[in-house]
Amino acid sequence: MNRLQLCKVVGVVFLACGLASAQHITTFEAPGAGTSSGQGSSGISINLEGRVLGFFADSNNVVHTFLCGAGCTSPRTFTTFEAPDAGTGANQGTLASSINLEGEISENYIDASGVNHGFLRTP
Repeated sequence: MNRLQLCKVVGVVFLACGLASAQHITTFEAPGAGTSSGQGSSGISINLEGRVLGFFADSNNVVHTFLCGAGCTSPRTFTTFEAPDAGTGANQGTLASSINLEGEISENYIDASGVNHGFLRTP
């Protein structure tokens, strides 16, 4: 299992645990997410304002981070961004991991050499 697959599994587990007692489940796909095996959207974190942070693998298996609000119900609610030195090849890119109430985002990115790096994005 590669790092992207592991992150997706962990994300699904966290979401399932958090939504297990919920009254309503909303499904979504980030604009640009791929539709083949191992691709698609993963919600990773949500803050008290209801802003969902996650990542998606596109049709070239490049990973991108997204932030959405308003229940992620419309493509207009999604903002996509990349770490400054994130790679653009398969199994490279930006993987979100955490958002706080102030909107600060902790992330990991994989550069063009396959090396992992972390960074903090502030509003």
